[in-house]
Amino acid sequence: MSLVPDHIKAMKPPSSEVQKIKGHYYVYAVKGRYDKETKKSVSERQGCIGQIYEGVGYVPNKKGQGGSLSATREYGATRTILVLTKDLYEKIRRHFPSDFLRIYILAALKLMEKGLTTRRVDWAYERSALSLLLPEVHLSKNTVTEFVERLSLLRGSMVAFMREFQTSENHSTIFDGTSMLSDSTDNPYCEKGYNPGKKNKTQVRLIYAFERETRRPTYCNVVPGSITDVTAFIASFEELGLKNSVVIVDNGFFKDANIRKLLAA
Repeated sequence: MSLVPDHIKAMKPPSSEVQKIKGHYYVYAVKGRYDKETKKSVSERQGCIGQIYEGVGYVPNKKGQGGSLSATREYGATRTILVLTKDLYEKIRRHFPSDFLRIYILAALKLMEKGLTTRRVDWAYERSALSLLLPEVHLSKNTVTEFVERLSLLRGSMVAFMREFQTSENHSTIFDGTSMLSDSTDNPYCEKGYNPGKKNKTQVRLIYAFERETRRPTYCNVVPGSITDVTAFIASFEELGLKNSVVIVDNGFFKDANIRKLLAA
């Protein structure tokens, strides 16, 4: 089998690949899956769905005629996000070199599709121009779930990524804590804890830090719902690595030991 020219590859439909066999260009459907052993996304070739002809383009066979030859894609919101987030794209690529494209696409889809669930990620990707502008990213319920679980282990990269939003060392940082109610039985952080008016509910606690001048988030930590803000504060403060900064907190973080730690930093 010979190499396929780029101008022929450009004619293939999404989620497919081209093979040159005896001078003819055959198009095969491709389905992605997550390989647990290699911890990478792999492509599995399905049946032949048509051919590509010089000067004509892609011509589907019976298997490839399940849908229309033309497809509608959302473009306006996608293009706006791509233009406005060039710097963000580069930051993600710098800190997550192996996974940046999938992270970026998932974040963009979450922004464009309100209430998007893991089950419908592949649908959202296919209807967006992202599937044409940034193709060959396999997104499905199973691959996304596995990917997010693996991504959650890259704590160092997450902290370093968010720290880039600090404009300088001499800034003011606002810490805030909140809780998210959840009945999940699979989340190890979901525990009963202090929550005014909802004492019998299980929850997950979030600790955030924001730069006051720019109002950008510069830190995030997820802790078990049974841990209070005042207890989780020092560990979060040390992980963020603030020095020579003004720290603003509410009384939920107030504790003599915490104040002494801040004054010594």
